[in-house]
Amino acid sequence: MSQSTSSLVKGDAVIVSDAALIYSGVRQDGSTEKRVGLVLDIQSARSQMNLDNDDNLVETLLPDGTVEWIWEQDLVKLGS
Repeated sequence: MSQSTSSLVKGDAVIVSDAALIYSGVRQDGSTEKRVGLVLDIQSARSQMNLDNDDNLVETLLPDGTVEWIWEQDLVKLGS
Protein backbone atom coordinates (compact mmCIF):
# COMPACT_ATOMS: atom_id res chain seq x y z
CA MET A 1 0.00 0.00 0.00
CA SER A 2 1.29 3.41 -0.79
CA GLN A 3 1.15 6.54 1.27
CA SER A 4 0.29 9.99 0.00
CA THR A 5 2.67 12.83 0.68
CA SER A 6 3.23 13.05 4.41
CA SER A 7 5.12 15.34 6.75
CA LEU A 8 5.64 12.36 9.08
CA VAL A 9 7.90 9.34 8.69
CA LYS A 10 8.09 6.01 10.48
CA GLY A 11 9.77 6.45 13.86
CA ASP A 12 8.64 10.06 14.41
CA ALA A 13 7.40 10.99 17.87
CA VAL A 14 4.03 12.75 17.74
CA ILE A 15 1.76 14.49 20.21
CA VAL A 16 -1.58 12.66 20.41
CA SER A 17 -4.40 14.56 22.07
CA ASP A 18 -7.70 13.13 23.22
CA ALA A 19 -9.29 15.12 20.39
CA ALA A 20 -7.16 13.17 17.87
CA LEU A 21 -8.41 9.92 19.37
CA ILE A 22 -12.02 11.11 19.39
CA TYR A 23 -11.81 12.06 15.69
CA SER A 24 -10.44 8.59 14.97
CA GLY A 25 -13.30 6.97 16.89
CA VAL A 26 -11.03 5.59 19.61
CA ARG A 27 -11.89 7.56 22.70
CA GLN A 28 -14.67 9.85 23.80
CA ASP A 29 -13.91 11.05 27.31
CA GLY A 30 -13.59 14.72 26.32
CA SER A 31 -10.47 15.45 28.38
CA THR A 32 -7.61 17.60 27.13
CA GLU A 33 -4.89 15.07 27.95
CA LYS A 34 -1.94 14.91 25.59
CA ARG A 35 0.47 12.02 25.18
CA VAL A 36 3.41 11.15 22.98
CA GLY A 37 3.03 8.39 20.40
CA LEU A 38 5.36 6.75 17.92
CA VAL A 39 4.63 6.54 14.17
CA LEU A 40 4.71 2.91 13.01
CA ASP A 41 3.23 3.28 9.53
CA ILE A 42 1.48 5.80 7.27
CA GLN A 43 -1.16 4.82 4.71
CA SER A 44 -3.76 6.62 2.66
CA ALA A 45 -7.25 6.21 4.11
CA ARG A 46 -8.43 5.20 0.64
CA SER A 47 -6.15 2.15 0.51
CA GLN A 48 -5.95 1.31 4.25
CA MET A 49 -9.65 1.32 5.10
CA ASN A 50 -11.25 1.71 1.68
CA LEU A 51 -12.52 5.18 2.63
CA ASP A 52 -13.44 7.78 0.04
CA ASN A 53 -10.77 10.12 1.37
CA ASP A 54 -7.21 10.90 0.26
CA ASP A 55 -5.95 11.92 3.72
CA ASN A 56 -3.41 9.76 5.53
CA LEU A 57 -3.98 7.51 8.50
CA VAL A 58 -1.04 7.03 10.84
CA GLU A 59 -0.54 3.78 12.73
CA THR A 60 0.50 5.10 16.13
CA LEU A 61 1.91 3.29 19.14
CA LEU A 62 0.43 4.90 22.26
CA PRO A 63 2.11 5.00 25.71
CA ASP A 64 -0.18 2.28 27.07
CA GLY A 65 1.07 -0.13 24.37
CA THR A 66 -2.02 0.03 22.18
CA VAL A 67 -1.77 0.73 18.47
CA GLU A 68 -4.37 2.92 16.77
CA TRP A 69 -4.90 4.40 13.31
CA ILE A 70 -5.18 8.19 13.73
CA TRP A 71 -5.76 10.88 11.10
CA GLU A 72 -2.43 12.52 10.23
CA GLN A 73 -3.81 16.05 10.42
CA ASP A 74 -4.75 15.43 14.06
CA LEU A 75 -1.16 14.66 15.08
CA VAL A 76 1.65 17.11 15.79
CA LYS A 77 5.24 16.08 15.18
CA LEU A 78 7.21 16.44 18.41
CA GLY A 79 9.78 19.20 18.13
CA SER A 80 8.10 20.95 15.21
